[in-house]
Amino acid sequence: MKSIIVTIQENRYSFSPLITISEFFNVDVDILFLKDISQDLDDSQYLENIKQQILKSGLKVDNGELNIFFFSIHGWFRRFFLSTVYILKKYFPDSLFIAGGPDVVGAPDLYFKYFDILSIQEGELFLIDLFELLQIIEKRMIDDLIISDIAFSYSQFSRINFKTINSPDKFFSEKQTKNLYVIPASLLRSKKFLIDYYIKNSEELSLTKSLLEIINCKINQIDDYKDIFKFFPLFPIRNNFYHPLEIVRGCPQACKYCQVGYFFGKIPRCKDLDILKIFIFYQLKNNKKHIRFISPNLALYFEKSSISEKIDQWIQLIEDVQAYSYRFQIKPEIYLGSFPSELSLSYLNSEFLDFIAKYSASKILTIGVQTVSKELQNFIGRYDPLGILDEAIDFSVKKSLIPIIDIIFGLPYETDSHRDITLSFLEKKLNDNVTANIHYFLPIAGTPFEDFEPSPIGKNDLKRILNLQAKGFARGNFLKQMSDYRTRLKIPDNL
Repeated sequence: MKSIIVTIQENRYSFSPLITISEFFNVDVDILFLKDISQDLDDSQYLENIKQQILKSGLKVDNGELNIFFFSIHGWFRRFFLSTVYILKKYFPDSLFIAGGPDVVGAPDLYFKYFDILSIQEGELFLIDLFELLQIIEKRMIDDLIISDIAFSYSQFSRINFKTINSPDKFFSEKQTKNLYVIPASLLRSKKFLIDYYIKNSEELSLTKSLLEIINCKINQIDDYKDIFKFFPLFPIRNNFYHPLEIVRGCPQACKYCQVGYFFGKIPRCKDLDILKIFIFYQLKNNKKHIRFISPNLALYFEKSSISEKIDQWIQLIEDVQAYSYRFQIKPEIYLGSFPSELSLSYLNSEFLDFIAKYSASKILTIGVQTVSKELQNFIGRYDPLGILDEAIDFSVKKSLIPIIDIIFGLPYETDSHRDITLSFLEKKLNDNVTANIHYFLPIAGTPFEDFEPSPIGKNDLKRILNLQAKGFARGNFLKQMSDYRTRLKIPDNL
């Protein structure tokens, strides 16, 4: 059995759980690394470009084993990955094709006809289910099996196509029925996986017996599948795949254009502190000093704490990391409040900004605002205290921080008046030390705004945006997003 990851530069981190689980089950992993291509090509040229990339990659599969192609798909790359799976199915028809990711979760009916299995929930649980099933097949040396409706008989986290895969070693056929394996709920399997994982890798991760017992005790107390995230490994340890550490899932804002609050929930879930330390220490032990975090809002970590308490806990974590790093004569660089873990305006008081200025390895401070119009904020379901924005920016600059303001234009319900409020603010505040990252609204599947078109942007407002970019005060792929979004979301006609 082999896992084949189909990825591009922009979504490579999303496969971290798959690599971790493949490592645990001793499954080989290959990576088909492709490049995004121009949206100006017609569908036939587009397919030809992808086909040539695949052929030049030298990808080979073993016809004597099951080959599983994995995709993680964001709406921005819908056209690309639908075209890619179409080509791969032609060249490797006896393989299994599995898709997950935000666009799949948001629009499963769209993807169901193109893939054999869809992950429609958080990927870790689905992947544990899947690999457990495939291990059972191999251990029992079963020649014939149909992957049946896992959504009901095996895993609550997936949707299965009733397609039979006829591979040379007969992994899949119509001989067996869908009730062949009905085993305990996914939560039990995931808890067992986590316990076995930390036991198996205890030496590699430098876990003491007492710490291992504490972790196992916490895992055994999990009673909600969503809490598996809190204890899942932060990155694969055998493939040297280091990347920013995902420390929070869920967002209380639940903005209507963003999938995070609707997919992961409005109640933030934080990575267990012991687990976070274990993997930071492992990075340092392997001479990886850059420590970055992934969170919809950095300040959400250390849940249910006041701002002062959060800061104290962050400082304690940083001091623990610094103390550990002395063993290896390495100075850790910890990045706080910059992409991909921006700060919400709600937490930008002087105390938190002092903390960022003192402890962050970077002076960049990413502030999620999206619009400076209070009325438009209410329409999009975002409730930032915009009244403190001006003061927070000024205080940040005094602390030698470099604020970057995240802005989206073209939001549903956006009027010329709303846009003028935001643009006037940017024209007043932006300079060499205060910049903006400007985006164009993209309708995302699974959100309240999934069926909305971007609001039209007049020529004068577009000129004002381009003027900010020309001065170097505004960055981002605004123009590319504006010109490409329709073709990127389309389903090619000839699939």
